[in-house]
Amino acid sequence: MHVPDNRRVLKVATLPLQRRLIGAGMLLAGVFIVAIGFFANLTGGAAHGSITVPFSKQGALQIPLGSHNAMGILQHVADHPLLSDSTVRGIADAVVRIAVVLMAAGAALALVSIFIRPLRGFAGLGAGLGLLGDAAIAGVLFGENTRVKVDFGHNPQVYVDLGAALWVLAVGFAVILVGGALAAFRPLAGLFTGISLALTGAGVGALLAVVVGGNHLLTALLSH
Repeated sequence: MHVPDNRRVLKVATLPLQRRLIGAGMLLAGVFIVAIGFFANLTGGAAHGSITVPFSKQGALQIPLGSHNAMGILQHVADHPLLSDSTVRGIADAVVRIAVVLMAAGAALALVSIFIRPLRGFAGLGAGLGLLGDAAIAGVLFGENTRVKVDFGHNPQVYVDLGAALWVLAVGFAVILVGGALAAFRPLAGLFTGISLALTGAGVGALLAVVVGGNHLLTALLSH
């Protein structure tokens, strides 16, 4: 008669607990990385996010509120007027503000889920919101921070300068996404929701980059 190995049975029985503990640790690490990202530079350009518009057009866009990181924007997200010199730039400004709020909300949801176990399945949703916001900001900054130097008779040169914050935030939310999937009572809970939101963000970011960058390029060509 076969006698089951108690150690093996115990190991199998504790696997869900080990998975959730590892996931909770990853959640905490992801939130910490996101917190760092909120204080890192959003753009690699000049101080306070000054961005050069093609052909040195006056009134070059400042990252909203003149802040160079997401925390600065979050602190004053509603107490300054939006840029109003064009509809596209006004929309871009609003998108950045909303995106920062989404990232903060996503990180907060992930942090709360660490301490409230029934909410751990929502960590993926928080990560997805954060990745959507990060991608949207990347799209705006890509369009705004694309400097096109056209010298007739020579090939146009395109320069793009994005800061480290975008990558740090993306890594942090990705870690939260995986950690939340492991920490949830139901394995992989929230994973597909987070991935769907991240893919949506990638599409939104690409569209914003084309619209914002194309607006500046068109303005530059018409004013040349």
